[in-house]
Amino acid sequence: MIAALIRLREARAAADDTGLTLIEMVVAITVLSVAMILFTGGMIQIYTNLNKTESISGVQAQLNAAFLRLDKEIRYASALGAPDPELPDYYIRYLITNTGTPTCVELKLDGTAKKLLRRSWTHTTGTPAVTAWLPLASSVTGTSPFIVNDAMGPRLTPQLVLRVRAANGAASDATSRATELTFTALNATAGAADATLCSEGDAVP
Repeated sequence: MIAALIRLREARAAADDTGLTLIEMVVAITVLSVAMILFTGGMIQIYTNLNKTESISGVQAQLNAAFLRLDKEIRYASALGAPDPELPDYYIRYLITNTGTPTCVELKLDGTAKKLLRRSWTHTTGTPAVTAWLPLASSVTGTSPFIVNDAMGPRLTPQLVLRVRAANGAASDATSRATELTFTALNATAGAADATLCSEGDAVP
């Protein structure tokens, strides 16, 4: 009889589910919360870096398209103007004559809007009819972005260098990529850049 009671008590003890203590539950929840925080933070960082890369790549694509367009113009430019910094903006002009109608083209790096812009007008002695500013690329910055290299050595014609940084567009983030584009003015003659080239455009801001 005593042996039977002992066996019954042992069977009940084996079937008893004591569960987890409160301390064990708190520890488990804490560990799980820390793991979730680390995982979420890592995923946010990955997506943030991905967005930065995509944004800069988009700006780079705009600059590449601008290069293809401007190269066709500057390649046949008969003269290059001198860079004109009017902080926070920067300007440069060049003259195209191969189309039959002398045309002045002005490039502007807008330091406030962070845009590369273009406009043009027919070369004249009076007040010109100037086109509106056409954006070529956005989210770009630069210090002294326009550089004119005079002909030297085996290179017999001057060059216009565009040196900017493609930013990711976030004002609070300094992530950017340096870009340098070089245009050779095959029809321009050697000599110092003309600071008065297409100066009639000064009358139209």
